[in-house]
Amino acid sequence: MKQATLFDDDEDTSTPIPSEPPSGERPNPDAPKVIHARDYQIDATDRIFEEWRAARSTLVVMATGLGKTVVATNVCKRVLAGEVGPGGFLFFAHRDELVKQAYDTFRAAFPGRLVEVEKASEYASPRADIVVASVQSMSQPRRIEHFAPDRFAAWCMDEAHHGVKTNATYSAVCDRFPNAKGLGLTATPDREDELALGERFDTVAFTMDILDGTNEGWLVPVGQRLERCDDLDYSAIAMDREGDFNETDLAEQLKKEKPLYALCSAAVKYSNWKGKTRATLVFASSKDHAETVCEILNRQDRKDNTGAAAVLHYKVKDQERREIIREYKRGRIRYLCNFGILGEGFDDDNTRVIVNGRPTRSRALFSQMFGRATRPLRETLPLLAMCHTAAGRREVIKASRKPGALMVDLMGLSHKLVLTMADILGGRNSEEAVAIVRDRVARADGPVDVEAELKKAEEVAAKKKKAEAELQRRSGVVVTAKTVGKNIDPFNVLDVPAGREPGYFAGKMASEPQLDLLRKFGLPDRELEGMTRHKASRLIDALMNRRRLGMCSFKVAKILRKHGYDPNMTAKLAGEVMAMLKENGWRKPV
Repeated sequence: MKQATLFDDDEDTSTPIPSEPPSGERPNPDAPKVIHARDYQIDATDRIFEEWRAARSTLVVMATGLGKTVVATNVCKRVLAGEVGPGGFLFFAHRDELVKQAYDTFRAAFPGRLVEVEKASEYASPRADIVVASVQSMSQPRRIEHFAPDRFAAWCMDEAHHGVKTNATYSAVCDRFPNAKGLGLTATPDREDELALGERFDTVAFTMDILDGTNEGWLVPVGQRLERCDDLDYSAIAMDREGDFNETDLAEQLKKEKPLYALCSAAVKYSNWKGKTRATLVFASSKDHAETVCEILNRQDRKDNTGAAAVLHYKVKDQERREIIREYKRGRIRYLCNFGILGEGFDDDNTRVIVNGRPTRSRALFSQMFGRATRPLRETLPLLAMCHTAAGRREVIKASRKPGALMVDLMGLSHKLVLTMADILGGRNSEEAVAIVRDRVARADGPVDVEAELKKAEEVAAKKKKAEAELQRRSGVVVTAKTVGKNIDPFNVLDVPAGREPGYFAGKMASEPQLDLLRKFGLPDRELEGMTRHKASRLIDALMNRRRLGMCSFKVAKILRKHGYDPNMTAKLAGEVMAMLKENGWRKPV
């Protein structure tokens, strides 16, 4: 079977988007971003305020590139309007890049408000409406004491998976303002992080993962390629306390000659795939590893003109770091080799290849790495904003200069010891389907569209399960009787997988506000019995999305499914089908 791929974009396509910028260089990376309001960001904001009615704090889980900071500005606007009481708005993060980006975003969103920074030598005044802070600076006793406990009506914690209750730095800030409403923003957390986040935040207001983002046409799909390197033995690497590879042992393995050159060869190969040049981000396992990879790539560039490389790590000065990033964004640097710098707070829409020289078993770390390539080109954003359907947005991305991106990993003696994109994107799929796709990616001789392969594998698994059930039925193993008022699985009605239960929902039943909302959507009480908070959240997300897209209601979808129709149709078309069924005595026409 030929694997699906989304990296072979060398065929001519009719597109409204220019194939190259007129100047031959990329657009100015320092130009101000135009923020377009998106429906899901408005939904997330509404859900936050709904949760705040009964809870002190809530969490938003949103994949990289979906605009978490934009949600924060939407929340800030309503906070400053007095919806949760008097006071200002505090936004805090743990890295300089995140603080700077947030400050720029809030300044652009609130030109008439006083936005100030609390970080290092910068101090926010008592008059500031919005304070953007470094959590390290803000948590210092001599600084936080300048802010009265009732100074802020609400606070927002960026990269909230760092801010668990056991982290004293974050707790010092949160505990200083006991009456303020709290909001956490994070992308895909690890399962251990999820449990800890459930202790820090009372509820989860909104979730939108990378699969939602690509399906809805807001993110670029990412394929994967596992490059074989038989001299790399992951089983020889010790594990740390978090269950990930020990960094020292990992660095020792990856700086061996064969893994080193396998990594560099993969970078050159896919950065120049089919004669097209692509901006490539390399994640290294140590400072020395990053420098060596950079040196090899530059040596190759001098020989074959394959593109220049630069290196970033903790010893590179801030000014030099900013200049290197600026040159990369302008297209003058092809490969940006980094260690521990660009996993968070780095945005470049032109990045198309991620070369992973830092294999991991951490879902959060893996997602951070490939999330650097999921942003659509800035030039496509106005077109995406004008599209009112997910299919239309996906077509805009497909027709752009960046229809897809690629994650390249090194496969050692076994691909089962490291995470793959099948593990990240397959959270709603069966274990069987995920295992099938992991093996397909390992055997493939080129880039693989993991999302498409997961769909194929799930269809095969579903057909197999259906065939087995039919065989059992015919052999008399299963006997069913017709019942009155039989419970219907709403996930089957809506064709929505429930997926894995995140740790922050573990052991929690659906809240009354969730159940009330599901009743308004037409779910009867008998189908809400024993509903967990995770399942309620998934159903609400699906039902809100159906309403936004103008699709038929749950009640109508249930009738359509019962009579053998696909319920994923517009309300108008569903009305026509229902009228036809009624006229035909509630029998599907042959």
